[in-house]
Amino acid sequence: MENQGEAQEVVKTDVEELKGQMGQIIEALKVLQSQGETCTSYHQQLGEEAQIFPLHGLPPNYTPPMGANLGQDCV
Repeated sequence: MENQGEAQEVVKTDVEELKGQMGQIIEALKVLQSQGETCTSYHQQLGEEAQIFPLHGLPPNYTPPMGANLGQDCV
């Protein structure tokens, strides 16, 4: 009977420890979620601004050719 009582105390201790760890995990997740929302709103603001890229000497509406060997040297 004593072994059962000791086992219950060990389980209670483990459960309390797990509850504390779960609380820490939940707090960390809340922080990450709030940081993600801040980051998302920042990127949405950036996306609203028009982005104009230089042509680098290419004609307007130029589309590079699509081929199987692009960027590979012949051997």
